[in-house]
Amino acid sequence: MEKITLFNFKGKVSGAFGFTLAFLALVLTSSFDNIPVYLSYSIVSVDSDGDGVPDSNDVDSDGDGILDSIEGTIDTDGDGIPNYLDVDSDNDGILDNIEAQVSRDYISPSKVDSDKNGLDDAYEIAPGNGGGLIPIDTDGDGVPDYLDLDSDNDGILDSLESSVLSTDFDCETVPNLNFSNTPTLESGDALSEGAVYRFSLITDNLDALVTIESVVNGRISTLDQNSVDPEFFKPEIEFTTTDVIRRPYVDLRISMVKTGTNESAVLDELIANFIDVDGNSQYQEFNRFDTPVSYTYDNPTEVGVNYTSGGLLINGGMKEYDGISNTHPSVNVAVEFVDISTFVFRFGIQTATNDNFTTNVPRQSGIQFSCLDNFVDPQTITFSKDIDSDGDGYPDRVDIDSDNDGIPDNVEAQTTEGYIPPTGLDSDNDGLDNAYDGPVNQGLIPVNTDGTDMPDYLDLDTDNDTVPDNIEGNDFNFDGTPDQIYIGTDSDGDGLDDGYEGEDLNDGFDVNDEIDNPASDLPNTDGVDDVNYRDIDDDGDGVTTIKEKEDNTNPLDPCDYNPESVTLTQNGAYLTADCDGDGVTNEDENEDGTDPFDPCDFVLAHQTVTPNGTWNDTDCDGDGVTNEDEKTDGTDPLDPCDYLPESVTLTPSVDWEVLDCDNDGNPNGTDPDPLVATARDDSGSTPALTEVAINILENDDYLPNNHPDNLGITSLSMIGGSALGTVLFDEETGFLNYTPVESESNSTVTVIYQVCNVIPDPNVCASATVTIQVGPDMDNVIDA
Repeated sequence: MEKITLFNFKGKVSGAFGFTLAFLALVLTSSFDNIPVYLSYSIVSVDSDGDGVPDSNDVDSDGDGILDSIEGTIDTDGDGIPNYLDVDSDNDGILDNIEAQVSRDYISPSKVDSDKNGLDDAYEIAPGNGGGLIPIDTDGDGVPDYLDLDSDNDGILDSLESSVLSTDFDCETVPNLNFSNTPTLESGDALSEGAVYRFSLITDNLDALVTIESVVNGRISTLDQNSVDPEFFKPEIEFTTTDVIRRPYVDLRISMVKTGTNESAVLDELIANFIDVDGNSQYQEFNRFDTPVSYTYDNPTEVGVNYTSGGLLINGGMKEYDGISNTHPSVNVAVEFVDISTFVFRFGIQTATNDNFTTNVPRQSGIQFSCLDNFVDPQTITFSKDIDSDGDGYPDRVDIDSDNDGIPDNVEAQTTEGYIPPTGLDSDNDGLDNAYDGPVNQGLIPVNTDGTDMPDYLDLDTDNDTVPDNIEGNDFNFDGTPDQIYIGTDSDGDGLDDGYEGEDLNDGFDVNDEIDNPASDLPNTDGVDDVNYRDIDDDGDGVTTIKEKEDNTNPLDPCDYNPESVTLTQNGAYLTADCDGDGVTNEDENEDGTDPFDPCDFVLAHQTVTPNGTWNDTDCDGDGVTNEDEKTDGTDPLDPCDYLPESVTLTPSVDWEVLDCDNDGNPNGTDPDPLVATARDDSGSTPALTEVAINILENDDYLPNNHPDNLGITSLSMIGGSALGTVLFDEETGFLNYTPVESESNSTVTVIYQVCNVIPDPNVCASATVTIQVGPDMDNVIDA
């Protein structure tokens, strides 16, 4: 775990500053029935910032560069230290000296005070001139940054935007404190508000003073229970809820002092493990303590952590664990303090029920002041470093786009569907918009969509699909190239690059920058799930964006994917798309069992969208008529036997040619009339009494049975006519043989025949007439 010494500036100004804080806290909160003698001596010569100028003569008593007359005696963060003595007046973990200045123009204290007025020369125009820092108000909400819990108005607390997440936890170099010795009452009534107890020799040459600062609907039964793990500090307290007090608590101030004295001792570093923060279905425990430099929790965890104006708040879950121990890391939180001499520990319960009750047994809380080594997957948050994640010169706390991806932090910190825009109102004047405020000034808890690395507002690839947010969040025409790009200028100084600003480049801290509804204002190719920068399958084709890149398919085209790579449910744009252009949506094709990538595999009745040009020009059924012409003609583009012959403009397909649309046994390719079985009239002549052979099928649609292409069985029969002679049909060859009788000499006779393909049921038949001219009977002609 990286050691971040938040209070380095404080240490440089005064090595005794920690003592002063502890001292003042004791003066302000301890009982005055038995005031030690040293108090009266200290009051005379208080020099809070250790600059050699007593507070009574010091125009900047805390050495932060802001005049006492500006900071005043108000205690903004409610920590018991008035602003003019508080180096972090809003308790966000960022020193007032830093927050009062523009980060790009930051001036460090010079540690020189030529006129001895208590104001560092770095903040005076000239010695004796007064001056001091003029605190900036970055977001223009009327609350200067050093008092503003959310200096850029993005809904994310400054304390969070100035924190670092790591996954290691190292506390081997910090001292172990042992609270096993029985405490002695030094002042006040036992176990009552105002009482001060001493724990002797918690480590070499160090005692601890525990002051009971506040008791709100609580009763301390045991200050420190030592039957198990005696080195831990483990108070036992009964709590009572009423209609008025739903969160009863007790505040205990723990101060380190030199052994046998009340002189503050400042520890360079201290680890405090708050253990067994649990609960049940009726109520849950909570701990609150001064904001540390860092805190560590286990992953997974059962506790909730919130950053409040009163410090770090830990809420227990609904599961109860027996006793008080450190054996359940999911309900433990370890915190790190630096340059620490005193801190306030609040222990209480909260309930969501309407019942008033007293806890049936004293609740136990515990602090282990040593390494907690049983975390399985520790997650460490380090506070109070003025972080500039995107390197644009604006710290995240005054940057509305901390990762420079063009999507404002206010939008990325929230879910898409649950997005709440700012109201522009701040009823309690703490700098946090009402939309994100609450009983404990919790602010937004930033979303981490991919569950890894950084929260979305700091994550350059929120969904971990290898396509950066600055592309997915700014590509409105879905061509893979952002329509808004980073250009390197920021006209209004809000941290959002001009390339991503809306119509007004100088709109100041418009924290959502015209994105009032992310679900509709940000690119969403498939129209479902989430917007692209949070969607692992942007086009809804069921293949992850990462896999599409491996397959070399287009992750923004729902019709360009490898079917073998589908691992997700297909939805959204894919279902409404018509990938094959046949006029039937993919969704309908899936339901019909047809192939959404085959333009000729579809249900005609389900065409609900306009087919594309390729489909229109295609001849799906191979009958020589384009699909478009078939729809115009009212014929079926999927039925090769349903078309208008006059609409044929293409060469029919081989498949069509071998079909027999009219079922006459003659394939379409050789059938003179493929749609209607037709027999055509024939004629012939013969001398009297002489047999004649006529090929009557030669001009018909039907084929003789000996023809290799005949798909049926041809039959021939006489069904009428005037012929009286002998009629013979040869179905194998298609010939009619006719022998006229003598009476038919020198006349014309007819044979009406029917030709059928007898395979279909019913048979497919046609008829025609054969006209035969019979010559004269020459044997009966009288010679002239």
